[in-house]
Amino acid sequence: MCNSPEIVGDVSVLHPETCGFPTDHYIVEFDVKLKFKRAKLIKRRVFDYGKGNFDELRNFLTRYPINVTPTDSINDDWEQWKDTFLTTVRRYIPIRTVKDKNSPPWIDKEVRQLIRKKYKVLKQYRRNKSADRKRKLRSVTQQIKYLIRSKHRGYLAKIESSFCDNPKLFWSYHKSIIHHRTGQSNEITYNGFTAKTAKEKADLFNTYFSSVFHPSSTTCNQTPRTESKENISEITIDVDEVAQFLRALDTSKACGPDGIPARLLQVCALEIAPSIYDTKLYKSITSVGDCESLQQALTDLDCWSRDNNLNFNESKCKVLTITRKKTR
Repeated sequence: MCNSPEIVGDVSVLHPETCGFPTDHYIVEFDVKLKFKRAKLIKRRVFDYGKGNFDELRNFLTRYPINVTPTDSINDDWEQWKDTFLTTVRRYIPIRTVKDKNSPPWIDKEVRQLIRKKYKVLKQYRRNKSADRKRKLRSVTQQIKYLIRSKHRGYLAKIESSFCDNPKLFWSYHKSIIHHRTGQSNEITYNGFTAKTAKEKADLFNTYFSSVFHPSSTTCNQTPRTESKENISEITIDVDEVAQFLRALDTSKACGPDGIPARLLQVCALEIAPSIYDTKLYKSITSVGDCESLQQALTDLDCWSRDNNLNFNESKCKVLTITRKKTR
């Protein structure tokens, strides 16, 4: 399932236990016949926090709070808030252009120092092409070659020994090899349909998996939804709790599809918490009937996963805890 099936061969599916890889998915192993070449540097535009004026940004958000016009679409409400916030941020935080480095993670300080020494020796050799300087240049070149090979082997051994404890190290290695490559295609084609957006790609993968796996023989019976007059105490969200969640964000994580860095949300937590509090995106559960409706939705999800032979991993689900305050 790729744009160039002719370069893929020897496809096999392995159980994760046989490979000792910490995952609940089956491992697909295949060979790719491809010649690699050094990729060009990719330019990206990022916020320059060092030259930004966060005090003025917070003061502006305090004087002019973000107001969102409620609509029937949650996505439209979120787009309104995001566009307004980013427009304000760009007024006080400049944007600069950076280039992604293609330096692999195993090229450390020791290797860079030796590379600088090589260029210094090369410069001297070009001035006077003597036999001694040629031998010195060749010696330094061999040292760099052997040192890079040694660093690479050590890094791969570190990845192999950390599969169970730190699998993210493997993906950092994968990212350093193919991250931000200009030759990559953002489109996926299957069965005559080309997917470009994230939603289209997800639907295309779902169609493919459903066509490969056979539905489960078990059937799920939907329980009728009943309405009850028994009410549950109202669930409220406090502005201070919203600000507390924003301040607890991990700024070392990359921003999501919305394109808002966690540092901006953390720095402006007190100023944007009221607007986020006013723009509530949730469904109220105030009665037993609402609870049964929520449970039926979870049952439908379980039935869908079993019918499509895709195991649902509950351990990866995150629970948003909202305090319950009693009203007098």
